[in-house]
Amino acid sequence: MTRSLLRAVPPLGGAATDVLIENDRFAAFGSTVGAVDDVIDGAGFLMLPGPIESHAHIDKTLWGEPWRSNSAGPTLTDLIENERRVLRTVTTPTASRAKALVRHYVARGTTRLRTHVDVNPETGLGSVQALLGLRERLRDLVDIELVAFPQRGMLITPGTADLMDAAIGVGIETIGGIDPAGIGRDPIRHLETIFTIAERRGCAVDIHLHDGGELGAWQIERIVDFVAATGLQGRTMISHAYCLGELPPARQEALGRRLAEQRVALMTTGAVRQRAAAGAAAARWASPCAWATTASAMPGRRSATATCWNAPCCSPTASTGPRTPSSPRCSPASRPPRPARWWPRPAASSRARGRWLADRLHRVDLTKLNNLTKLIIFRFRSAAHA
Repeated sequence: MTRSLLRAVPPLGGAATDVLIENDRFAAFGSTVGAVDDVIDGAGFLMLPGPIESHAHIDKTLWGEPWRSNSAGPTLTDLIENERRVLRTVTTPTASRAKALVRHYVARGTTRLRTHVDVNPETGLGSVQALLGLRERLRDLVDIELVAFPQRGMLITPGTADLMDAAIGVGIETIGGIDPAGIGRDPIRHLETIFTIAERRGCAVDIHLHDGGELGAWQIERIVDFVAATGLQGRTMISHAYCLGELPPARQEALGRRLAEQRVALMTTGAVRQRAAAGAAAARWASPCAWATTASAMPGRRSATATCWNAPCCSPTASTGPRTPSSPRCSPASRPPRPARWWPRPAASSRARGRWLADRLHRVDLTKLNNLTKLIIFRFRSAAHA
């Protein structure tokens, strides 16, 4: 047995203390720990639990593979089909690619990992078996929780629901779902299938929800209904839940209270879709003052002096035609100037835009930003469960 003393570190920001480490595990706190093999000066650094990666897809990683440019289209279905095509060409075994990524996580302090693993008739339970074996081999380094995930659709791909049930039977702890309405096309039956398996098998639930706006909000309500009916409080998570960033505050408050009451957790990231969605709407309606309101709605951005997004002054000229100005306030001469963009427009050429974007991404540690977002969500989840 090896014994080391980590000296003078403040656990969770509390008073500085010494920590005994036995066989690479924290064993005791305080200065009276007996003889040790060596002493490590903590230099007053903050002592925190190891980071938790709450949402990953390590079975599909290309970590360590040759670089591939993004060849997918803009929609979620495009992304799924593109990923399917790409993975068909990869010859490196799933477990090898996943192991490389997990070791990268561990090297940066991650101690727990929840990862989704695809289940579908094309690959069967191959990826499930590969990650179950990898989890066993790495059990001394990291705790891995697996979620059976029907990315290509559970009901629209015959045989997937039975494979999901089988995956739970061989050792998967959590059953997943994906867009019961947008991809599943039968939201109630989709949720019935998931929660029936979860209730019978005694497993947890984690549902991807990309659908936005009221459609997404309606699905959140139905998920909460199923949680209440099946007694899966504290064992259900909604991943992404982008719709919550697209709803008015009162609607967000009502949904948040229901989620907290039924102890449904959220695993999400920053709302990066908002501006793109607003821009698409502006283009669809062709409103000359739409960008003014879009900018004024962004937190911390300068507001325009007058806006008329979806207001009567921008009325459609025909049932299917674009919106055009129909009042003096919207004329080019009278409307307020557009506010500055929330990012500077780069040069026109695609190469210059690429350099501009790469320069800004280089200045941001995206891993830290993503982990910070997940920590914030975790703290909200902890408060709701307390």
